Amino acid sequence: MLRAAKGEKVDRTPVWLFRQAGRHLPEYNEYKKVKNKNFLELLKDPKDVAECTLQPVRRYNVDAGILFSDILVVAEAMNINVEMPGGRGIVVVNPLNKPEDLERLPSSVDVHKKLGHVLEAIKEINRQIDKENLGVPLIGFSAAPWTLLYYMVGGSSKKNTGNGMLWLRDHPKESRLLLDSLTTVVIDYLDAQIHAGVHMVQVFEAMCEHIDEENFINFAYPCLERIAIEIRSRHPDTPILGFTRDAPYGLHYLQHAGYDVMTVDTTMRGHDARAILQEEASARGVEPGQLQGNFDPALLHIDTGGDLKAIESGVKRMLTEFGPQKLIANLGAGLTGKEDPARVDFFVNCVHNFSEEMIAEETSIRARCSESSAHRYDEIPDNESKGPTLSLQFGIRVRTQCTYLRFRTITTYKYVKATGIAKNYFSPYGSRTRDLGVAMRLRDESSYMCSSAMPINAAHISTTL
Repeated sequence: MLRAAKGEKVDRTPVWLFRQAGRHLPEYNEYKKVKNKNFLELLKDPKDVAECTLQPVRRYNVDAGILFSDILVVAEAMNINVEMPGGRGIVVVNPLNKPEDLERLPSSVDVHKKLGHVLEAIKEINRQIDKENLGVPLIGFSAAPWTLLYYMVGGSSKKNTGNGMLWLRDHPKESRLLLDSLTTVVIDYLDAQIHAGVHMVQVFEAMCEHIDEENFINFAYPCLERIAIEIRSRHPDTPILGFTRDAPYGLHYLQHAGYDVMTVDTTMRGHDARAILQEEASARGVEPGQLQGNFDPALLHIDTGGDLKAIESGVKRMLTEFGPQKLIANLGAGLTGKEDPARVDFFVNCVHNFSEEMIAEETSIRARCSESSAHRYDEIPDNESKGPTLSLQFGIRVRTQCTYLRFRTITTYKYVKATGIAKNYFSPYGSRTRDLGVAMRLRDESSYMCSSAMPINAAHISTTL
């Protein structure tokens, strides 16, 4: 899990699930019944938090546990009253209705006092992980500042969805002051979690559905950037994961801000996400970061979900589009409580099994190709008599059913028509199902090129320059 988050090679793709702990698990519902506590009440007791955190780790072969908590604990620490009336979910009963209400908030928050029970829960979780020899890292998390502001001014997932944008429009100065204060608390909270024992942290900007891109850039992004910069300076070896849910454009900004892992929801395909990161990284001359996502949780529903074949097909497509490396497999949205644990278990095992097969196959192919002592590259010069051409170097090697084509140098914005080369050949993790006979516009930045040899079918080597 940690190697994948840092972009290092792995033998299989790690996997965990948003909201993997909680109400879809029979043992969670039974535990809550025995304790006679609701969700918010469970969060106050470190031993309850540890038990709920580890229930899915015991049941499923997931590669990490995530702290059993809620995104609104930071709002609670700032004197916002959060309640859970029966059947209505979590509600903010005293939202900020006008700028004068900001006076109700503290000028600063000591997270060790206000959220000390969370920090003690982290220590208790790690003690139990060691005691039970579970062998998984622990993920800490916080809501991002825009998401917190959205709820604090009365927004929710279904009601008053315009309240947050109204605050940004009508009270921009006060909105910035609130966002700045929230950013400080989030940084201190994540820092305290890391000191308490979490191994990586996830920042959830969960309410991007209710902010447009312009306001995201002006209000939300500076907070996300400041969080990444500060946590990186304090904990350079701790991976930082980011999620701008319902905002595909956020991948670009998260990577630019310095996040290690960018989370993809169900609105985007894996190869498109890779291309976005590659383009942003190329502009700065750096390597692209890692991705997380994005299996559709609807396939796991107990009544309306897909059968095992559909789940298997979905996993294969996800891994093929993203590639098994530099990926943390997850869902594109959190579990809702309607999922079938048997389907969830099958999904987790599918990720491990198929990614192991893919990585082993790729390793074997590279090893066989490296055994050849043939010359690696033949140069194809420009032929000006035939008009504008593509000047490149490439090497072709045949090993039974597989051929490798490696591009070396490339001129600017020329076209090549090729049989057997995919549109997205420049992605290190392009689709394994190649689109044949297509025209491609190539870029001159070398970082767009495939960093390792790419398998294509030997029968389709017929390249026209």
